[in-house]
Amino acid sequence: MATSKHLDILGNLFGGAVRVKLLKFFLLNANEGFSVDDIATRMRIKPNLVKPELNLLSKCGFVKPKIVTKIILGKKKTTRKKANGFIANKDFPLIDPLRNLLVDSGGMQIPDISARFNGAGKITLFITSGIFTHDPDRMMDLMIVGDRLDKKMIDGEIKKIESEIGKELRYAIFDTEEFLYRLKMYDKLIRDLLDYPHTKVVNKISHPELTR
Repeated sequence: MATSKHLDILGNLFGGAVRVKLLKFFLLNANEGFSVDDIATRMRIKPNLVKPELNLLSKCGFVKPKIVTKIILGKKKTTRKKANGFIANKDFPLIDPLRNLLVDSGGMQIPDISARFNGAGKITLFITSGIFTHDPDRMMDLMIVGDRLDKKMIDGEIKKIESEIGKELRYAIFDTEEFLYRLKMYDKLIRDLLDYPHTKVVNKISHPELTR
């Protein structure tokens, strides 16, 4: 049961979409520290909106300060420098209930996810797994199979989804012919997807392996 102190914390935690996205981001990346700029880039949110939210979450105890290594890509060389950042506080008293609420209890579902790729070509198979089935050990979270696919468009849309859920996705894009060949050859990546919990969001391929 939540104490009055915990209820006060919850009141501060849920204060808008940016805060909820940050909560999910740190719950899904609990072992890593991030700078404010890195978080803003990954989540596609302006740094001036991220910084005050992080300060509040730090005050609540959900995250704690951490010195991180920031990678700067230059024209001639890549440099690394130390920067102030934050990491999830695993000792936060409500971290497990928050994970259950925001991640495990349907929090990773994207409504009509396949519709977001309607302009990417003729999709014949669309499968979600991994993070979408609460099974992070899988090799893929998302697989898109089709013909005349616009891979650049797909990559861009996946980046948007990553910013929404706060986690980088492991995904693969195949032409239908290549997918069927890999399926026939018992490809390790395909087997890891089909032999474990997954959801066929779209399935227009008539094959015994895909009717189970």
